[in-house]
Amino acid sequence: MKATTSNPLGPYAEGATGAAHGQLVDSTGRSAIDPDVFTAANGLLYITWSCAPATISIGASTCIAPMSDALHISGSAVTISQPTQAWERRSCSDPAGDCNTQEGQVGFTRGGNTYITYSASVFFDFDKYNTGLLVNTNGYVLDPNSWTKVGPIFDRHGTATNTASPVFIQSRDNRETWTFYQGVDRSCTPDAGTCRNVRMQKVYWGSDGIPVLGYPYNSGVAINVPSGEQGFTGTGSTLVDWGNAYGDAAEGNTVDGKVVGTWISPDRFTSRNQSLGVNWNQNFSGRNPNFENYTLNAGMQWVQTGTTSAFPKYGLWAAYSDVRNNVSFWIDINYGVVTSNAVINGVDQGWLDCPLPVGFVPGNVNTLQVTKSWNDAQLLSTFRVSLNGTALSGACTGRTFNILSGQIGLVTEDSKANYSNVTVTNTM
Repeated sequence: MKATTSNPLGPYAEGATGAAHGQLVDSTGRSAIDPDVFTAANGLLYITWSCAPATISIGASTCIAPMSDALHISGSAVTISQPTQAWERRSCSDPAGDCNTQEGQVGFTRGGNTYITYSASVFFDFDKYNTGLLVNTNGYVLDPNSWTKVGPIFDRHGTATNTASPVFIQSRDNRETWTFYQGVDRSCTPDAGTCRNVRMQKVYWGSDGIPVLGYPYNSGVAINVPSGEQGFTGTGSTLVDWGNAYGDAAEGNTVDGKVVGTWISPDRFTSRNQSLGVNWNQNFSGRNPNFENYTLNAGMQWVQTGTTSAFPKYGLWAAYSDVRNNVSFWIDINYGVVTSNAVINGVDQGWLDCPLPVGFVPGNVNTLQVTKSWNDAQLLSTFRVSLNGTALSGACTGRTFNILSGQIGLVTEDSKANYSNVTVTNTM
């Protein structure tokens, strides 16, 4: 459709695309839905859409083609991404098994890069639909090898599920970015496809230009209005490297998931705890908490042990979904162990230990690594631990818990410690 005047509110007429009734025709000739026309970082116009697969086993993919203007595709279509990851291919109730999907594509630019968000898996089953991201940093938009997949960047949490199809909107005063997206409340019956609604919340931007959406808010949780409305001035959308947890706030819990203790955090990879005491001091990374699979590395250096706790230690939040669902790993130099703990659905899963290797020096920078692997069929994540490149043996490692995703963070008890090179890699 094209407006017949300069007024975007219409009236409209069918666009003169060269095909009947304003149809856009791409070079593949296959079924196509969810088109989005956008200007890439190279200044050129493109259309992206959910394109039908050549074979049904692949599932709907992401296609892109150049445009000479908003009504005319001017070159061949290219498939730049297919649903290959587990979170894009979640099992579903469709008898035909057609559950491998990329759809709802939206292109945008930021910081000289081009991005496309899309919805993954299927919308009609609970806990399936989620959001992925494609990233192009070199300007070769029509080259499939120039796109990198990141995901999920938005997924189920709390009572909110099937969160997908985000679009980004600036606040009235341009200080903040917000996302509008579709979601479903878990109380919905009989299936997720019958009661989708439109939701909104604030978005943060990392220094790499990638949007950080955190976790979806539960229905009914109060949030601030966007900056510039009702006399409210917001704090902006620049991502804070370290801060409070997303999960508790998204559930309306204003007590838990807060930064505890005094931390000095010069950058996204580094933080130093300055506090002692029996309480758990904690600090959370502001990065994407929605990854199902990842490797967490952190250089950990003991500085001081206090005198008020029977179990002084320093460690990592390996997956903090909320106060009732989390997994942590610690170094306890008093007892000479690496110890692990989890709380799932509010139930403590117990502490289990692995012996520290002979010759371990706590004052050195020791790298603790935790690898998380999610099994969608079993609804379990397996956590494996290594120290300074050597896999640990003992009961602390190889534990499985029903936790899909979580924020990573730093946590200490009656100990001061320095953390460096804190990274999350091998995501998906």
